[in-house]
Amino acid sequence: MTRIDFYVLDSADVSERLNFCCRLTEKAVKQGLKVLIWLENSEQEQKVDTLLWEFKPESFIPHERVKSARTDPKSPVALSSASDLPTGSEVLINMSTRAPATVDRFLRIAEIVNQEKKVLNSTRQHYSNYRDQGYKITTHRLGA
Repeated sequence: MTRIDFYVLDSADVSERLNFCCRLTEKAVKQGLKVLIWLENSEQEQKVDTLLWEFKPESFIPHERVKSARTDPKSPVALSSASDLPTGSEVLINMSTRAPATVDRFLRIAEIVNQEKKVLNSTRQHYSNYRDQGYKITTHRLGA
């Protein structure tokens, strides 16, 4: 069964949420997992694209932007804001307000929550959806 984790940040700062996304991505890639980062829009996609190059001076996370579900990503990390999720990834990091239609195609799903009202509302909805489908959810509270 898919493992679902919610990472709750104390801050409403968007940049902290994006930086945590990069750290979580790096950890998954080091474990040999293919990651899909699902983003809200192309602007957020561009920010994460840039951050994956810059967030740690000593490392780089190979990634590519994917525009459609029909694209099979070649890199360990795919970035997408498309409504249909590309295939081939084991981990979904959901940075979107949308919930994935098919949860069990991933080994893991990570939801990164900050205290921004829009994010709180959407991730609460995601939490309820996962719970109602019978998934076990683990919440990690990350202090400042």
